[in-house]
Amino acid sequence: MSSSSVTVRRYSSSRLDVTWGTSSSSDVSGYQVYRNNVLVATVEEPLRKTYSDNGLAPSTSYTYRIAAVDLAGNVSALTTGRTLSTPAAGTVLVTRGPYVVQTDRTSARVLWWTNLPTPSTVDYGIGSFTATVSDPTPRLQHAMLLGGLQPGTEYVYQVRSGNATLGGNRFTTAAAPGTAFTFAAVGDYGGGSAQEASIANLIAASSARFVQTLGDNVYPDAQDPDPERFYSDFDNRFYKQYGPVLRTRTLFPANGNKEYYGDGAAARNLWSPDNQRWYGYEWGGLHVLVVDSEQPLGPGSPQRAFVAADLAAATTAWKVCVVHRPPYSSTTSTSSSTTVLTDLVPFLEQYGVTLCLSGNSHNYERSHPLRAGAVDPTGVTYVVSGGGNGLNSFQATQPSWSAYRAARYEYVQCSVSPNPLVLSAYSDTGALFDTMTWTR
Repeated sequence: MSSSSVTVRRYSSSRLDVTWGTSSSSDVSGYQVYRNNVLVATVEEPLRKTYSDNGLAPSTSYTYRIAAVDLAGNVSALTTGRTLSTPAAGTVLVTRGPYVVQTDRTSARVLWWTNLPTPSTVDYGIGSFTATVSDPTPRLQHAMLLGGLQPGTEYVYQVRSGNATLGGNRFTTAAAPGTAFTFAAVGDYGGGSAQEASIANLIAASSARFVQTLGDNVYPDAQDPDPERFYSDFDNRFYKQYGPVLRTRTLFPANGNKEYYGDGAAARNLWSPDNQRWYGYEWGGLHVLVVDSEQPLGPGSPQRAFVAADLAAATTAWKVCVVHRPPYSSTTSTSSSTTVLTDLVPFLEQYGVTLCLSGNSHNYERSHPLRAGAVDPTGVTYVVSGGGNGLNSFQATQPSWSAYRAARYEYVQCSVSPNPLVLSAYSDTGALFDTMTWTR
């Protein structure tokens, strides 16, 4: 692998985290990790290309090199050394975040993680710090509620834990009805690829006020074992790439199938509103219904009752649904979810939903407006935006309901105003390749 792909990160006075890229060789069976030219670990494929080195001495420099091992047992040359010092004992570091969740017109929650249990403090205000909230209880994962905020207003904030302060952050509260704004949506993205990082950088540089995920937020299995001792996929494939995004706008997550492989880790990290698997929220003249395609949607299910009540109560100009498994996908003959098609789509049609965003298929596809499976200008438009972690080529012939499709890394951005609503699809290079406009 390239020496430039090897990085070392401080976690605490006794731990450094080493990460590296994939070898260019096709027959690699594993990797060897050397600390100060002594072999300290072997990481076998297909495990993560990370190593958490625990039990180190405070304020001490260590140099790490990586070698690849092929199937025949041959060992490559070592990479160039990467040297880093552990901090002094007792040094508090912010290890994840900060990031903002559950924002509405008058409140938001700020989350972050530290390497040592410490009290929690957030300083915030409009343009400068004019208010503070604190919790004296020592914690590793911090969650602070900011209330009494003004709608549609940008706030700056910093978090403080022990001797650690991390500033330069901001977020915007939910807009009042009638206000124009933009949001980004991204699905199937947390795989640690170069394209994921590119898309995250594009979103961070965009005008999006919040990010709505479409499920499968971390690959391969959304586990987060013992963050005090191990650098996990959440660190390497979510917080690392999306840190600049999360520090400057609100995250609204949706569950995919990967979220159910991690023993509840997704819920502990992503914090959906009211910690629900399905939920609804409003931002300006937009109502968003987030559905969990991994949970029952059929008659008698709690989620079905929520969907019906939520959509019936929504009075905003625009309604958008988010569900991980797409009801319309032509990747293969079986990539459309029959459950979502049968149990959810009739509600979307009944209550005037304009757009349904999904992932799961690792590509991009936009339907014509559909009603009962037929093209109808009064129907719902279905967009698959799952080009974040590897790509699925289209195996099925493009059906008549499909307006545009492309197997490419991408994300979508929606510009919302009283009239119109505009969807724009961007590649990982920032190129606009598809767009659709709805007028009322």
